[in-house]
This record gives sequence, structure tokens and C-alpha cells, in this order.
Amino acid sequence: MVVLHTSDVRALVDGRQAVAESDSQPLAFLASPALVDPTSLGGRQVAGLPPESLVLLRDAQEVPTAVLRDADARTFRKWVSGLPR
Repeated sequence: MVVLHTSDVRALVDGRQAVAESDSQPLAFLASPALVDPTSLGGRQVAGLPPESLVLLRDAQEVPTAVLRDADARTFRKWVSGLPR
């Protein structure tokens, strides 16, 4: 199970940060391809993915664990935006 802080995920979907990092093992990252530094490891992992997608990366895997695209990414963003502060 991956645990992310709600505030980090909200900052990610609001475009204020590129990555939300898990706060426990296993190490995982929820990332926005539009915001990830293309020269970073994460940038290489999300290369070629649509900028509006959201990507779950685990440890140093070469490929993403999951990719939310199109309607799935929009629905997730909307859900996160509606969470209580």
C-alpha cells in the first residue's frame, strides 16, 4: 500500500509541485509529467506520456506502476480538489 499526504497530492493536482512522495515504504511517487524535470529519473520514466496524465512511480522502476489518463486523470483531480482541507 502506498501512503501519500493529502496536502502533497493536492499541491500536485493544483500544479504547485511536480511530485508527491510517499511517507513510508514502499517508496513511491505520484507525478505530473507536465511538471517533472525531464533530466531527472522521474522525467525519464514519464517521457512520452501525456502532460495532463498522472503517474504512479515506485522505487527506481523503469516503467510507471500506473498511469491515469484522460477522463481518469480528470476524475482523480476533481476528487482530490473536493477533499476537505
